[in-house]
Amino acid sequence: MQSKFEQLLEKLNISLECKNVLYNCELKKIVSNKDRNNYIFYFDSNTNIPLNIYIEFKKELERYFDDVNSIKIIFNAKEKNNDLLIEYYKHILDLLSKKSKMLEIFIDSKVNVEGDNFTIYVNNVAELKKMEEYKEEIFNFLSCVGYTLNISILVDLDEESKVVEQIESKKVVEVPYVVKEEKQAPKPNWMKNYTPKQVETVDDPKVILGRVIDTKISRVDTIVGKIPLIALEVMIFGIDIRETKTDLRIFTLKLTDKTDSIYGKMFVNSKEEADRLSKLLKCGNYYKVRGSIKEDKYSSEDVLSIIDINYSDYKEEEIIDDALVKRVELHAHTMMSQMDGLTKIDLGKHTCELVSRAIDMGYRGVAITDHNGCQAFPIAYGIINSHNKDIRKKLSSLKDELENKISEDSNEELLKELEDVKEKIKNPPIFKGLYGTELTLVDDTVNIVVRPKNINLSGTTYVVFDTETTGFNAAGGDQMIEIGAVKIKDGVIIDRFDELINPFRHIPDKITELTCITDDMVKDKDSEENVTKRFLQWTSDAPMVAHNAKFDISFIEMSMKKYNLGEFKNTVIDTLELSRTLDQGFARHSLSALVKRYNVEFDEDAHHRADYDAEGTALVLAGLFICL
Repeated sequence: MQSKFEQLLEKLNISLECKNVLYNCELKKIVSNKDRNNYIFYFDSNTNIPLNIYIEFKKELERYFDDVNSIKIIFNAKEKNNDLLIEYYKHILDLLSKKSKMLEIFIDSKVNVEGDNFTIYVNNVAELKKMEEYKEEIFNFLSCVGYTLNISILVDLDEESKVVEQIESKKVVEVPYVVKEEKQAPKPNWMKNYTPKQVETVDDPKVILGRVIDTKISRVDTIVGKIPLIALEVMIFGIDIRETKTDLRIFTLKLTDKTDSIYGKMFVNSKEEADRLSKLLKCGNYYKVRGSIKEDKYSSEDVLSIIDINYSDYKEEEIIDDALVKRVELHAHTMMSQMDGLTKIDLGKHTCELVSRAIDMGYRGVAITDHNGCQAFPIAYGIINSHNKDIRKKLSSLKDELENKISEDSNEELLKELEDVKEKIKNPPIFKGLYGTELTLVDDTVNIVVRPKNINLSGTTYVVFDTETTGFNAAGGDQMIEIGAVKIKDGVIIDRFDELINPFRHIPDKITELTCITDDMVKDKDSEENVTKRFLQWTSDAPMVAHNAKFDISFIEMSMKKYNLGEFKNTVIDTLELSRTLDQGFARHSLSALVKRYNVEFDEDAHHRADYDAEGTALVLAGLFICL
């Protein structure tokens, strides 16, 4: 009779090999939490089960019990298999590397097993600290698969010293300490005969500098802190060569493996060697480089001190769009869009990456819509025109070739192919460039008059007004503390309005400093609602004038909205916008600037009181009318 565990194995979709291994294991117990959504399976086995069996079994259990939050499997093995221990160790590091990419460099690191002691060796203190962070997780996992161990993490001092010695022996040059001399001073005698250590490059077609790189390749994004020796496979995307006063050439390379980027530096003594390297190292090509990670004392960042450079066979994976119907990108930027385009365009080489990549991927067209410009159009048009000519030329050549074959040996297949080619010639699959631009629209409307009416101000009574407020934001809780206005007809002031308003709160000190209106001055005054009502009755439907009218009108309209006083419909003339239009040769258009420009008597000490400012605005308006 089958046990419950054997019945479960029959229900699981696992391989025969997996079943055979698990049949030799004994299920001791299953433990769950109160909610029965977490389970732990405890097994006894003669020895540790293979890693592939463990992975298959756990994955299938999780699938079978898909309504459970978590499933944990714990094996108690009577005899330990240390070969399997290494496999499990590499497996848990591979899982943990999804949290921290740096852990990938430890997968092939040196380990030692003696009884229940498991020692992991690292190259430096930085690696030690990183491994310590995950020591507990490694211990817990290995315990679950039957290995209860004392885990130690140590720096391999012998290996570290060997690496350091190797780097020291491979330094490209040793730059001597030079005492700073006065300008134009001759070189000291010792420098005349000094020859820095030369680069020893082995005779190998793969080697550009140094020796053959046969060490494991690391990823740039796993670099943390100083590393005595590391090999990278990277693309150069920038080269800078600088010559020092001591005739030393410093190569600074910008390196990337598309996971991250880093600067690489090397020092070259002779001009001939520098010329040779500058010819062999090209931007856009991949190379293998080896050296040590150090902190650059000038840039205060980690850089790769390069000692070896090899050619690389790495090729970037080609992106293929295999969709039957290709998309057409209707909004794309080149690098002619400042700070908003990544696809390269080279005016000198007449290349446009956006167009070339779209053609290579089989697209039928692309739109070029750079910001505020069309500099990419000529190059894009040239590439597209050349491509389309090639298509027509190839179709024409294919037609001639098919006609020659048919003349020699006619058959239905060739005739059908010829008909298809003729049809394509009539409607060739050309690439279409869509040319546009993304422009920023600016509203340049000048609202000198709001709600204009066809009336003559001569003989018409109009109101020039000004307000003083507790702040600058009518919608943000600020309100008026004074309204001042004058009525004018035929250039003569015929009436005045001036009332202070009690805001029923403290007037900000800055406002008091600016307007000289204090809390004591307004404590017995009427409310904003009542003063606004009287002001609207006083103005009636007369045209109104203000300097920076948008500000004053915003407070009038907000007051009317707060107290349900209707809608503000008066015509308004803004002397600020009128001055900007008429006096375009002047930079300043404030009321203080305008009274001086039009010789209006104006007391700056009384400025920023509503009634006085309103009268000053009226006199400025008269001067502006003369300019009209």
